[in-house]
Amino acid sequence: MDASAPAPAREWRVERQVVGLIGSYLFVALAATTALLSAWFPIEHRTTSVLIAVSAAGVVGMIALAGVGSRRGLARDLRDAEERYRAMVEQLPAVLYVADFGAEARWYYVSPRIQGLLGYTAEEWMADRTLWMAHIHPDDRQGVLEDEEFNGGRELGAEGVSEYRMRTRDGREVWIRDEGVVVADDQGEPTRYRGFMIDITAQKRAELAARESEEQTRLIIETASQAYVAIDADGKIIDWNAQAEATFGWSRREALGHALEDRIIPVAQRAAHRAGIANYLATGEGRLIGKRIEVTALHRDGHEFLAELTIWPVGSGPSVRFSALIHDITLRKQLEMQLQHQAFHDSLTGLANRALFRDRVAHALARQSRGHGSVAVLFSDLDDFKTVNDSLGHDAGDQLLVAVAERLRAVMRPEDTTARFGGDEFAILLEETTEAGTQAAAERILEALRSPFEFHGRQVVMHASIGAAITDDGRTEPDDLMRQADLAMYNAKTSGKGRIAFYEPQMHVAAVTRMELKADLELAIAEHDFVLHYQPIVDLRNGRVAGVEALVRWRHAERGLVLPSEFIPIAEETGLIVSLGEWVLGEACRQLAAWANDGQGSPVRDRLSMWVNLSARQLMEPGFVERVGEVLALSGVDAGRLTLEITESALMADVDQSAATLHRLRALGVRLAIDDFGTGYSSLSYLERLPVGVLKIDRSFTAAIAHGQDVPVLVRSIVKLGKTLHLEVLAEGIETAEQLTRLRAIDCRLGQGFHFSPALPAEGVVELLDHGWPAAMTG
Repeated sequence: MDASAPAPAREWRVERQVVGLIGSYLFVALAATTALLSAWFPIEHRTTSVLIAVSAAGVVGMIALAGVGSRRGLARDLRDAEERYRAMVEQLPAVLYVADFGAEARWYYVSPRIQGLLGYTAEEWMADRTLWMAHIHPDDRQGVLEDEEFNGGRELGAEGVSEYRMRTRDGREVWIRDEGVVVADDQGEPTRYRGFMIDITAQKRAELAARESEEQTRLIIETASQAYVAIDADGKIIDWNAQAEATFGWSRREALGHALEDRIIPVAQRAAHRAGIANYLATGEGRLIGKRIEVTALHRDGHEFLAELTIWPVGSGPSVRFSALIHDITLRKQLEMQLQHQAFHDSLTGLANRALFRDRVAHALARQSRGHGSVAVLFSDLDDFKTVNDSLGHDAGDQLLVAVAERLRAVMRPEDTTARFGGDEFAILLEETTEAGTQAAAERILEALRSPFEFHGRQVVMHASIGAAITDDGRTEPDDLMRQADLAMYNAKTSGKGRIAFYEPQMHVAAVTRMELKADLELAIAEHDFVLHYQPIVDLRNGRVAGVEALVRWRHAERGLVLPSEFIPIAEETGLIVSLGEWVLGEACRQLAAWANDGQGSPVRDRLSMWVNLSARQLMEPGFVERVGEVLALSGVDAGRLTLEITESALMADVDQSAATLHRLRALGVRLAIDDFGTGYSSLSYLERLPVGVLKIDRSFTAAIAHGQDVPVLVRSIVKLGKTLHLEVLAEGIETAEQLTRLRAIDCRLGQGFHFSPALPAEGVVELLDHGWPAAMTG
């Protein structure tokens, strides 16, 4: 300040300086606050903020200057105002500054917030001109200098906005947004820069995370196994991944920008597609949104195919887009149809199986309750079929069963249902019939079978025993009617075979006989009158024994060794199967451990696995998993060497409980196999839910591989399904070298059957393990 100047002049200069400082503080305060509020908005909004701040500062300056001569002590008041504005500025969450241009610019003012941002006090920062450039990230320095040079175009009001990284005093890295305008120095030259710096690290990290997420999402979409398609509100395609190209035949370039309906929607469904989009835009609701549904899709070449569609909206209003995942399910549907057909039809004869037959009986009885006549069931069992089967072989036996089925079809009415229940047992459902009509139908069957069957130049004459049950009472249960026919058939067979017998209440004698057998069985279980035989399971690739399946035999005091087919059904019915199954599991594991211990380190014995059958009752028994664990612990057998077999019907008794039990068994380390796969309720849905490791192809499918014919499609499908789901596949009932060769050709890895060996007693297994078998059996 010039002391020689007159007092009014000195006061004027002081007042002018103070007013300028107030304007500066007000500018940076308004600009920083506005920038903080509009940090996420376009730059033009921030520019407007700065202009408003500048205008406001000018207004304040004019107001202050206009009142210079009107009050005494104005300089003191302005200094007080300066202190108040300074305090206000220092509370802002931004670093306010006034500085020269250049890498080593002089800093005229830096707000105390610099310490919270970079770790230096305002005094330290202003005292060292090199700090600013030294703390800018090396990769960003050149860009910052260029921005300084450009924005400092020596024109008053020139704006500058930069975003760059800086290192704090303690070495942390922060992102800075630097904003300000060019202002004049005391001589009116545009050499200074006035602005503020704010920390935008969190925003930058969020932007980086968003970019990385977008890139990851893009990668997932492009590598997805399903077609990904996105459309806008007008139905135009805006995204189309590589799998969409493969699924629909259109390249990404050919699809983008085109209407979805012109590319993949059949003509008949296009109006519904347009209506669906319009409805969603109007109401925000859609019938297909968020659901997995099956639709018909259109390929570029014009053919239509089944697809599974999941669609969901992204955004809202006119800018909404729709994303969809689309999967071609043609092959899956074909396989499901094959498996579904197999679930309700006998694979050998093509007739209905027990499940479908029972369903038909139930429907017939329901119609009968509404006055549609009588319903009858015929059960037919071929007499002495076992003798024919044993003398001519199983192939001839299967051919005979197919021929019998054809004759039954020929003599039954189109509305009748003919079924094969397994073995040589057939059943016929007659609707809207009478007792005389039922008798006539049974006689037609006997007459049809009397004509000889010819096989390879030999004639075979077959007879059948037929049981009939008829009802005109709509309250009869399907199982009751079928059981009555079964009892009648048993009566016909015991009465001399080749006969027809109608059910009569006194036929309960047969049931009494079965009850006696049940009593004998209960006593046998209590006294452990059983023995295990073991059928080898062979690795078809090299002929080595991979494991053995434990098969139980009943040592009956009067009948000798009784096969399981005669007593297991009774055990299942009575619940005795639980106790019997526990004994079988314990004995099988004990024997496996004994073979290993007696083998003196034999690799064959050490890697041998034991396969044990489970019943549905065992699977549902409380504490069953714990008992399996106890058996393994007591025997010392590694859980991975035990495979438990469960039939499809056992699994389907209660799928949820079965799944829970199987997962717990798998957690023990035990392997799980589905026995007789393809004969029950084969379904991809339950395979995905259950932790099974092996599919066992039923022997009836293996038997169909014969006489130079190709491997049945269903057998190929099961092997392919196993590979797809990473499951092992085992073929049961291999009886010929031709079957072995054909199964090897389709890469079926495991097998068992009489071609290798029947079930052997324990000592027979030892002989096999130690000495093997002839190469002819495995070649």
